[in-house]
Amino acid sequence: MLVSLLVVYPVGTSADGLMTEAGANAPIRVLAVTATQGYRHGPAIAAAQSFLTGLNGTSEFDFVFTENLNDLERLADFQVLFFANSTLRLAPEPPEGVNSDQQAAIIEFLNQGGGFVGAHSALDACYGWAEYRKLVGGGLFRSHPWTEPVRIVNEAPGHPITAHLGSSFELTDEIYLLDHNPRPNVNVLLRLDPGSVDLSLLPTDVERHDFPISWTRTQGASRIFMTKLGHFPEVWLNPDFQAHLLQGLRYAAGRTTDNHRQENAL
Repeated sequence: MLVSLLVVYPVGTSADGLMTEAGANAPIRVLAVTATQGYRHGPAIAAAQSFLTGLNGTSEFDFVFTENLNDLERLADFQVLFFANSTLRLAPEPPEGVNSDQQAAIIEFLNQGGGFVGAHSALDACYGWAEYRKLVGGGLFRSHPWTEPVRIVNEAPGHPITAHLGSSFELTDEIYLLDHNPRPNVNVLLRLDPGSVDLSLLPTDVERHDFPISWTRTQGASRIFMTKLGHFPEVWLNPDFQAHLLQGLRYAAGRTTDNHRQENAL
């Protein structure tokens, strides 16, 4: 079954009518960090903020967007930390980067069972911080060889995050190559079909058959969801991606049944 994700939705598309799973639980409070010290995906960040803040009118989610890294020291007020195309670097280079107190606050949040979600350039962040590399699955941005229509394979059609997708689908996005394949450390949900891209664009030292796109992992009581998707604003405004992301947020908050749960250690 081939499901196309190439439909373009205008910026500002309303979240009204989007399926939510509001219930007796209090809203999932999400701190969405969009600060950038590397490349800034400005249109995509704007689209993400437009879509997600529109959900604040439901009883399920409460999104707070910030570019102030001092807010990382008040994570006790949230259930999920979301790096939404943030390209953070570590202080003191640049001085406004993530400092040691903020790093400690993130680790304490995870140790207490807080969830983490990262989209696209959250994998182009926090170089030199071993705990962050572990958090996201072991690999960080190396290059982006493909910015084009690609085919993506659904490895986990029974998982809540991917159950709404077909066995494969097409999407136009920028696909990252990471410096380490996360597969040994994570539960892969989606992967790139290597037959849909030009593999000659890869460096000669790179394996040419396995490119995870979205995955989960657990770290103690913490749940993590990562996706490489989200370079273009059109992706953030596509209902299938929106459902993928929202289910990932629910997963990170412990609001979905996880039939693939296992401890992933680096």
